[in-house]
Formats: sequence, structure tokens, C-alpha cells
Amino acid sequence: LPLERIFMLLFFVTSMGLLGFCDDVFKDDDHKGLRGHLSELLRGRLTSGGLKALLGLVFSLIFAVGLRLTGEGEEIGGWWWRPLIHLPLGALAANSLNLFDLRPGRAGKVFILASAVFLLYMGGIARRPQPALYLLLPALGAVLAYLPTDLGATGMMGDTGANFLGALFGGVVIMSEIPFLWIMSLVFLALLHWYAERSSITETIEDNPILKFLDDLGRD
Repeated sequence: LPLERIFMLLFFVTSMGLLGFCDDVFKDDDHKGLRGHLSELLRGRLTSGGLKALLGLVFSLIFAVGLRLTGEGEEIGGWWWRPLIHLPLGALAANSLNLFDLRPGRAGKVFILASAVFLLYMGGIARRPQPALYLLLPALGAVLAYLPTDLGATGMMGDTGANFLGALFGGVVIMSEIPFLWIMSLVFLALLHWYAERSSITETIEDNPILKFLDDLGRD
């Protein structure tokens, strides 16, 4: 894995984590959801969520273009449409765990489950283990170690941790070099955000016995 690409991923996840930290510190609770913040932005009022959305797109664009420019061989001259997929995919992935970070341990469980499915897919079904996958393992171990603290409500990752982990997962998916996986992930994340704007993910989990059991598992 070229060192330049590792630096691009580090830039992406660090900048997204910083945006989450700013949202934790300056959170505007008067406006909920992406639609609420964008509505305020159209009225000329910049909320903390609106700022996070705008800069998140900027950082995702830098990451997407940077990956294309640091590609090897034919990647530099071909596949011009890559940034068009990577830009929304990176931005939506960075915000995805925030949609679940409403109960202790929920976001951590989603990250662990998503990482496990992704690693099994890459190593088993797709049979394409790549160096980028190893970048996910330290974070996965850290979340496993931290999860009891979150479940016990003695600590919380907040938007800082959720943004960081979401960006890391999205960044590794982008670096997997599987266009089918990019498109399917983008469609799923877009539908997830669409659903979250119109319904309550928490109520959906509460109404499903299996999801509720998994959600409550380990929580005091």
C-alpha cells in the first residue's frame, strides 16, 4: 500500500474526527437531522451540523481526488468517475455512525458488526485480502476494548468517535478497489440517511425483537 494513500486516509479520518469534536463542543440542539441543518443553511444561518456537512464534503473531495492522483499505473489516467462515487460515499460513511449513537454502545456494535461483515466478505467471498484491510484492525481492537465502558454509560464516543470510525470504515471500503462494493455501499448509506430523516432508527430497533436484543446486549 503506497505511503501516500495511507497519509490520505489519515488526513480524512482525522479531519472528520475533528469535525465531530467541533460538533460535540458547539452542538446546536435546536435543529435535528441533516435536513434541518441544510434548511438553516439555505436560510443563511450556519449551524454546527451545517458546518460539519459542508466541511465534510470538502474533506471527502480532497480524499477522493487525492486517492486518484496517488494511484498507480492506469489508475491515474483512467476511471475518471471514481471521485464522483468516492465523494458522497466518504461523506455519508463518516456521518453514518452518528445515526446510531443515540444509546450506549450502539454505534460501537454497529462498527464491529460492519467491520466483521466487510472483513469476511473481502477475505472469504471476494477472496481479495488487501493491505488496506489491516488499517481497520487496530480500530476494531480499540472499539472492542472500549465497548464495555460505553455500554456501562461511564464514557461515550460522541460525534468525535463516531465520525472518526465512520470515516475510517468508509475510507477502507473506498481503498478496497472493488467498484461493485463502492456502489452498493453508497446506495445503502444513501437509503439509511433517507430513512433516518423520515423515521426513527431507535423506534425501529425497539419494535424488532432481534434488533432490540442485540441493542440491549451488555448494557446495564
